[in-house]
Amino acid sequence: MVNHRYLFAYTSPALYSMAKNGSEPRVTSESLKGWIGSLAAAGALFGAIFAGPMCAKFGRKPSLIFNNVTMLVGWLLIIYSRDVFAILYGRFITGFAAGYMSGCVPLYVLEICPTSIRGFFGTGFQLLNTVGILLANVYGLFVEWKSMAVICTVPCVLMPLCLLFVPESPVYLINKYGESIEAVNALRKMRKSKDISAELQDLLNQPRDKQSIILGFDQMKQPNVYKPLLLSLALFFFQQFSGVTAITFYQGDIFRKAGTPIDPNVCAVITCFVQVLITFIGAFFVDKFGRKLLLYISGTGHFISLGLLSFYFFEKDDPMFAAKYGWLALFSLSLFIVSFSIGFGPIPWMMGAEMTPFFARGFITAISICFNWSLAFITSLEFDAIQDALTTGGAYCMFSIASFLSILFVYFCLPETSGKTAEEMEKHFLKSRT
Repeated sequence: MVNHRYLFAYTSPALYSMAKNGSEPRVTSESLKGWIGSLAAAGALFGAIFAGPMCAKFGRKPSLIFNNVTMLVGWLLIIYSRDVFAILYGRFITGFAAGYMSGCVPLYVLEICPTSIRGFFGTGFQLLNTVGILLANVYGLFVEWKSMAVICTVPCVLMPLCLLFVPESPVYLINKYGESIEAVNALRKMRKSKDISAELQDLLNQPRDKQSIILGFDQMKQPNVYKPLLLSLALFFFQQFSGVTAITFYQGDIFRKAGTPIDPNVCAVITCFVQVLITFIGAFFVDKFGRKLLLYISGTGHFISLGLLSFYFFEKDDPMFAAKYGWLALFSLSLFIVSFSIGFGPIPWMMGAEMTPFFARGFITAISICFNWSLAFITSLEFDAIQDALTTGGAYCMFSIASFLSILFVYFCLPETSGKTAEEMEKHFLKSRT
């Protein structure tokens, strides 16, 4: 997962490095920079399409091994690139692997964790993402873009070796084979010396319909299927229209445009460090306080921080304002990162699977994550166009308004999933009128 977000944060320092004299190839075109940044999200869209079906057919563990091999191929293309097209191909392939990973990892984590600590480990998904973003910006201070790519090949080689010693998901094994030796051994290995008989019986009592790659119309119109799907899509919509992908891709450029008194790359490292710290702290509260409260706090933080950033860009050309409030851009982005890290960063990835019955989980996971990466591609590719049309301040004002709407969505539409089993969530949607 560190490699996952390293890939997307990579462009923030790498594009600056690619534009320097001596870079081979050298990239100075703003259009090409936009494609280099956004093609990873386009690749992730296609990776997400395959993630659910492949996990359902071949299992979680083989899918994760395949993902790391694919990621390695993409980074090698970037390392040995002689022209910009090789970089573009490499970005697409690494993006494919990242999208594939985003469909596999939350599913695997959900299925191996006890219900009582599911949120903590689900937030670990986002924590490792933030570590990847931090590392990309730190390395960018010291090495050029090809050396940054070389660093990423190390986890791609080590992870498949480590995964050889990791058990397959007991949920997947039980669904495929029933009460098999493989499923019992996998669960026992994960729980170590604990008595697994009660948990094993709970898993065996759950409906073991085959996990579907494609759902029929009769299945799709069931409330326990279409309601979780719509809610999951809405969560990812509000995640992306907080502007997070554009901010992650172009963080260094944002600080350069803001004219902050601190070096833009150092500003990016500061915000990334704050993100890692807050995500780590937030992991201890996601099960204690529930998903909805953290989403309220997150959406409110987005609304305030993006509103402040919008105000800053509208006023920064005033010399007196810039001299007095030059710190406001760094403060606003730091507040945004903190807010994102405790709510709309980690929670949408886990809630979709938490709300969904097992037979529809692969399908809904694939659809939701494809939708997420589609929005990520659009917002990252068109970020400059949005700024040209609305001004930079107007673009952040738009994201701020979307964040306010996310608060209303959480209050009126979203159920709490913390501590709930899949069976309890299914009953909720079947009896709910909304």
